[in-house]
Amino acid sequence: MKESDLESITNFEVIQTHEATLVINRTIKAMSNKLIQLDQNNQIVMNHLNICNQENQLKEQTISNLKLILNKKINELKLTNERLENIKQENQKKDQSIINDFAKEIMSRATLLGSQEAKLECYKTLIQ
Repeated sequence: MKESDLESITNFEVIQTHEATLVINRTIKAMSNKLIQLDQNNQIVMNHLNICNQENQLKEQTISNLKLILNKKINELKLTNERLENIKQENQKKDQSIINDFAKEIMSRATLLGSQEAKLECYKTLIQ
């Protein structure tokens, strides 16, 4: 082989190596760009996930607050029912006392009336 042939072969190999390097560099750049895009997409997903997590925490806090409010209202209702029951019992006692007093008054008047009728009968008998 001649020296020029060797040089041509060497130059050809250098050109092929250079082209292969360019292809590899382009592939690396494309993969790097794809990796950057995937990282950006991952960041978007992570941001969305954080937002969803915050929303869930707010919803859980709202539910917790509503449970507290509900329990407070239930306790208030129990207290109101207890007060109402106490008032009802007091009213029943007062009503019973009024009824008893009225019954005593009726009995007293009936006794008095009976006594007066008895006196009247006595007077009638005496007059005759």
